[in-house]
Amino acid sequence: MPRKPKIRPMMPAGNHSATLIDIIDVPNDEKGWGDRWRFDFESDESDPETNQKYRVYQFTGQTLGPKSNLSRLLGWMAGKTSSELESDAPDIDNFVGRRFELTISHGENFNGEKRSKIVFLTPLDLEVEDMPF
Repeated sequence: MPRKPKIRPMMPAGNHSATLIDIIDVPNDEKGWGDRWRFDFESDESDPETNQKYRVYQFTGQTLGPKSNLSRLLGWMAGKTSSELESDAPDIDNFVGRRFELTISHGENFNGEKRSKIVFLTPLDLEVEDMPF
């Protein structure tokens, strides 16, 4: 019996409260992109037809640098600049289970398929200091 791939509903564009549920090691593949990480975010919202929670994935390299996806993503997650990250890199596993507000847009991947992508991310669980009025 032939197998059919699972079709996961695409996260709608806009803002979503989501949890970073996992960071997956993706070994070098035939595309020659090198070893990567895949950050898996799960939205609080579900697809009304399938009742599955929406998910979005962000692939990054494993090296920090001024123009790397990893620096951009960790900068948003930790509230640090690229140079601050390079001098004091966080343990990325500590971000698993944390909550974020994601801003999602739609675009095409390298195969021309429509995909959800993260265009901005804000931590939701940072401790906020009391501010005097």
